[in-house]
Amino acid sequence: MRVLIVCFDNVGDMVFSSLLPASIEKEFPGSEIDYLCKPYAETVAYLIPDISKVYSIKPYWSKKKQDKGSFFGFFSLFMKLRKEKYDVVLNVSKSWKPTFFCQLFGIRPIIGFDHKINKFILSKSVRSFSKSIPVMESIASLLNPIGIRPTKTSYKLNIESENKFDSAYVVLHPFAGDAKRCAPLSLWMNLAISLKDKVKVVWFGTPEELSILRQELSGRVHDFDFSDLLSNNQFLEAMKLLPNATLFIGHDSGPMHLAASFDTPVLGLFLPGEPKRTFPQGGGRSKVIYKEKPALLSCDEVLEEALIIIGDSMR
Repeated sequence: MRVLIVCFDNVGDMVFSSLLPASIEKEFPGSEIDYLCKPYAETVAYLIPDISKVYSIKPYWSKKKQDKGSFFGFFSLFMKLRKEKYDVVLNVSKSWKPTFFCQLFGIRPIIGFDHKINKFILSKSVRSFSKSIPVMESIASLLNPIGIRPTKTSYKLNIESENKFDSAYVVLHPFAGDAKRCAPLSLWMNLAISLKDKVKVVWFGTPEELSILRQELSGRVHDFDFSDLLSNNQFLEAMKLLPNATLFIGHDSGPMHLAASFDTPVLGLFLPGEPKRTFPQGGGRSKVIYKEKPALLSCDEVLEEALIIIGDSMR
């Protein structure tokens, strides 16, 4: 079977979609499964087992200037994809544009979520995401129209990990796409200071995010390690820090799901987020702390849960 999986969403959504290739390959051994995604998510796509090829392009409808591609480029790529003769397209994205282009170029059938315009132009649709249903169950439902019902709804990525340290370390990711859902940096700094005498602390984030953090840390910056410096600003190298971590602590965001996909113990902060839908769904240990707003979270609460997991992991 030749399959094209379309995912123009964020890194976390790429991790969620990793269920699809494994399930297809199990049911139809020898399938050729390709991905279409944003360039910055391409690195993650290559970590998904059972993938043949990855196509990446900036979506022309993006509202962010740095992420916005051209309509002509999108058109040209779909002319190329038409020649691949796919048996089915799975559109994980909520956007209707990829569905429209697939229909325009005769790349069908197209299965996706019945979200707004999308449901009117899909060949077959399934129920869209719900706040009360685990996201992996929703992703799995995309396979129902082609007769596949996964028995295991969890995500898994493969990476060659690197252990850069001789001792245990905790990875902290104090950022998220929406700053309103983030605990204040002061809480994260207090957490890091409380942990650093027990385990090594590594701050994880983009170079831009970590640059801001280093300014906030000021004189304390030498007490910690930073993923951008350890990886020479290479996203793949930064991800290699996650599998060997004793614990990952972060908000509900892409890096949290990356860590969980490597079976790393995860402590997820949902402030508020959607804990029933996007809780960590990898194969390792996880714990979620939920608050209606960031101001209700205390450093002591995070530290208490972190020390329990760290203690258990180091036994």
